[in-house]
Parts: sequence; structure tokens; C-alpha cells
Amino acid sequence: MEEDDVGIQRELGHRHYVPCARCGKMVASQDTILIPGDALEDHSEYAYLCMDCQAALADGEQDLPLPPL
Repeated sequence: MEEDDVGIQRELGHRHYVPCARCGKMVASQDTILIPGDALEDHSEYAYLCMDCQAALADGEQDLPLPPL
């Protein structure tokens, strides 16, 4: 979702969107889980993780897949 679209959705009173800490995709906060953040790296106590990244980590994936060349 483009940032402009997210801004419009927020102005209209729709869902609150946050970036996934792993993939960076903007997702509705109600569709994320809250995970402990790395205070030394990003200076936050908590971060959001989208359901796709949560499933990938649960399946044992460690790193994000590289984009095709």
C-alpha cells in the first residue's frame, strides 16, 4: 500500500497502519503481532510483525528471501 493511500485511510478513520519490522510492508495494526524490539538497533521496545513474516519465522525461515535478479 502506498504511503498516500495509508494517509487517506487514516484521515477517513479507517484502520491504523504500521510497518512490519521484518519486511517493511505497511499492514493494519490489528493484523500484526507485537514482538520485543531491539532497543540498541531501532530504539524501540516493541515492533510489529505481519502475519506473513510470522508464518515464515514459525516455519524456520531465518532471512528474507532475495528478490529475483
